[in-house]
Amino acid sequence: MKFRLGLTAGAMALAVLSAGTAGAQAVPRNWERGPVTMIQQIEVKPGQFNAYMQDLAKGWRMQMEEGKRAGAILAYSIEQPVDPRAGEPNLVLVTVFKDMASVNRPLAEGEKSTAALYGSLDQAHDMQMKRESMRTIKGSLLLQGIEFIK
Repeated sequence: MKFRLGLTAGAMALAVLSAGTAGAQAVPRNWERGPVTMIQQIEVKPGQFNAYMQDLAKGWRMQMEEGKRAGAILAYSIEQPVDPRAGEPNLVLVTVFKDMASVNRPLAEGEKSTAALYGSLDQAHDMQMKRESMRTIKGSLLLQGIEFIK
């Protein structure tokens, strides 16, 4: 009798699990991966805002425009929090990439475009070190867009 009760309970549990799985599979996917947004949170050091904006105009903006021409970058912007608290970023760089492959491009390709932009990888490194005196990167966020399928 105990064996029969156990067998019946097991069969019922299997039926319930199967029905739940079948129900989950019956709902079609109505979404697709969309653009990828990178958010970089920056704390510009006191007295360095204009110098940092000049630096962004020379390097970062040129990289963004190159990416747009290549079709990898859809949009970019610089945002400023209205009332940041102490220790929070006071500038945010936003880049919208076409897809994840555009974000994660081969290193050799990135080095080639960096050398073309700055003259050499050594000059790019020097500019990076100069930037350290103007700002601190507080964090970054990479967001994968989700779009509904029409």
